[in-house]
Amino acid sequence: MHPHHRGQYNPYGAAPNHPQHGGGHNQGQPPAIQPVVVVHPPYQGVPQPPHPVQQGLQYFMQPGFPQQPMPQPVAAMQGPQPILFLPHRFFQSSDAQVRLGQGHMPVSAQDGQQFPFPDPPRLFRSRLPTSLRCKELRHAPLSSDCVQTTSVPTAVQGLPGVDRLTQLRCSDALWNNLVEYASETGGLAPPPQLAAHLAAVNTWSLGALASGTGVAERLQLAPGWQQAKAVYGLSGWFSEHMHRPDTVVVNSEPAVQDEVRSQILEPLNLLLQTRCRNRIHDALDPGKHWTLPAGQLANAPDSAFYPTWTRSCHASHPEAGRGRAGFPDFILHTNAAKLSNTAVIETKFFSTFMDSHLQKIYRQDIYNNHTNQFAWNANSLQSKLVRQIWGQLHFFRAQWGFCTNGSMVFAFVNTGQGELTVSPLKSWSDPTVHKALSGLVFASIDDRNIPGNWGISLCDLICPANSRRAVWE
Repeated sequence: MHPHHRGQYNPYGAAPNHPQHGGGHNQGQPPAIQPVVVVHPPYQGVPQPPHPVQQGLQYFMQPGFPQQPMPQPVAAMQGPQPILFLPHRFFQSSDAQVRLGQGHMPVSAQDGQQFPFPDPPRLFRSRLPTSLRCKELRHAPLSSDCVQTTSVPTAVQGLPGVDRLTQLRCSDALWNNLVEYASETGGLAPPPQLAAHLAAVNTWSLGALASGTGVAERLQLAPGWQQAKAVYGLSGWFSEHMHRPDTVVVNSEPAVQDEVRSQILEPLNLLLQTRCRNRIHDALDPGKHWTLPAGQLANAPDSAFYPTWTRSCHASHPEAGRGRAGFPDFILHTNAAKLSNTAVIETKFFSTFMDSHLQKIYRQDIYNNHTNQFAWNANSLQSKLVRQIWGQLHFFRAQWGFCTNGSMVFAFVNTGQGELTVSPLKSWSDPTVHKALSGLVFASIDDRNIPGNWGISLCDLICPANSRRAVWE
């Protein structure tokens, strides 16, 4: 299932070189496709879904792959132990008895433990919660002024009519479908042409299909050694997150951005490494004016990784001469190229951009009653926010994203010419936030790499046209 590296395995040293080949849409007829399933590392003590293939990291056991010495099994720890599971159990804890060893997982060169990493009971005063949630944010006594000064950049406001937003829609299906797309055990109904090959469409099944048929390398599953390193990193993030106070005090929009990075983007970046192949060495267009010579990026260490969430900057703007036009707070780069952006994030501060302002996005006054279109020139905060988001998608050539004020969250997607579709508002601490945003990240990348002859548009699959309604209806 997983392409395996036929070289020395070192889970924490320099990663093996994996040449990057082209991806994207194949020409001609699709190859013969055999039904395949995703194989991920097993987790001791937990019943595994019935797969008609061998369980475990079998790509480490292929002929020609150096075998690692495995320790003897260790007796089960006393009492139920919470475990970090990946990918579909990442958001859950378990009552399963933990057993180490059995030769199923590689050995850590750092501490001699094995995957998955049981959390020592002494580190936790009580059992972990049954779901992963963002920590609640509250404003500090000394905080930014409650007067909101959101403004729309001149270049965004001055977009020609053909590039402006005209229809704002809301899809009740969007959020839940993003959750399903990130789930290994769930998924969406496949289109007829793939129904014989996929029981459900999710990022893992599409990656397995690409891996099993040898097409669309950028869509294929990540190699096992890369997954293992990411799991180790996630275990560290998870432990740190669960030890933080249940309530975090913030005093400004930058403070909210800090929490978005630490509570959401750090695990999302690690989850990307469990799913995507590293594109740090993708060739750059020599006709572009890069800040650094392309050769310097080609020599980047394998420990550097794309895709990744990062800050937007002037050099990454496709139209750098447009000043501050359309800069998001965070942007998802699939590689180092300017036009590799697939998703954006806009943040506000709930003390100045309150929940009531976000809720007004879903009301009739967001529209012009005379034209029955989005009120592009309105002066309300909610209208300015929507124009900011639209400008970010337009100038950075992205399609997906989410917005939060640190209290509420909603996802959005450009669903067509002049049309933006948003999800219902969700609480910042809703247990589905990490799941849905994982699905959004995976979908934004996968949608650009699915072979054209597979006949799948993730935008239409995750946000069906018949689910989009005018927000004020």
